[in-house]
Amino acid sequence: MFCSRGDGMPCFWESSGRGRCARRALVAGCISGACGAGLIALINTSLSVGSSAEPALIGAFVGIAMLMFGTNMLSQVLFIRLAQGSIFTLRMQLSRRILGVPLRQLELIGTHRLLTALTDDILEITNALPNLPLLCIFITSVSACLIYLAWLSWSVFLVGVTLALLGIFGFQLLAGRALSSLALARESQEHLFHHLLGLISGNKELKLHRQRREAFFSQQLCSSASSYKQHNVVGMTAYASARGAGDCLFFIFLGLVLFALPRVQTAESQALTGAALIVLYMMTPLTFILNTLPVFGRAIW
Repeated sequence: MFCSRGDGMPCFWESSGRGRCARRALVAGCISGACGAGLIALINTSLSVGSSAEPALIGAFVGIAMLMFGTNMLSQVLFIRLAQGSIFTLRMQLSRRILGVPLRQLELIGTHRLLTALTDDILEITNALPNLPLLCIFITSVSACLIYLAWLSWSVFLVGVTLALLGIFGFQLLAGRALSSLALARESQEHLFHHLLGLISGNKELKLHRQRREAFFSQQLCSSASSYKQHNVVGMTAYASARGAGDCLFFIFLGLVLFALPRVQTAESQALTGAALIVLYMMTPLTFILNTLPVFGRAIW
């Protein structure tokens, strides 16, 4: 995860200590996500049995809620420490490698590319890593909810899986375009940094030559900045379209569970109530997952 892209960038998890910390954080996040689905099952059971098993249900509810809260906090704290340590290590390793590279090779790479790696690339990774604990928790939570949904009603589960597959297929099409645009945006940013450095280092010369100054501003600086903006707009618009399509499929699924399935087959009210609760509960995790995918896409690229 977030390893080298072939340019010598070190892997975040190459340290055995960081690897153990990551595994513990993942396990804690998975437990928290499973507890969330367990609470939905308890709520559905409580609605169906009334107050006959109230003491046992209350004890189970409190216990699972406390476990979910504890593992959630543990996962986030571990990932925060891991993320900040990894960012510090990455920044220091990149700086040390720059110090160790021959001057001729640095000149061939270009100062603008080095600035992109030291500033924008690390910033994108910094923005992505804090979302990892919630992403792990929510993915586990959605998976556990789907398992519980299959246990409640196979027909509802199959409808949900069918819509999910359609959503994944559509999202992949849009995400592919988004990632390509983000990659082009990064290349445009390198050119933009190159021109910005030229603006600073050659400022005196540009002030002395009006025509050269205007040509540099309109043909080089403005062009690279416009290209960077355009590629980012296209990439983020594709992600926004994917999120909109995902929300649409979600409400289609909810509408089928509430209105269509009871008309075409006989289903227990407990199963339909549980399915509706699960669908509503999954809305927040799925929305978070869709919203964080652009952040991880930029970090990977």
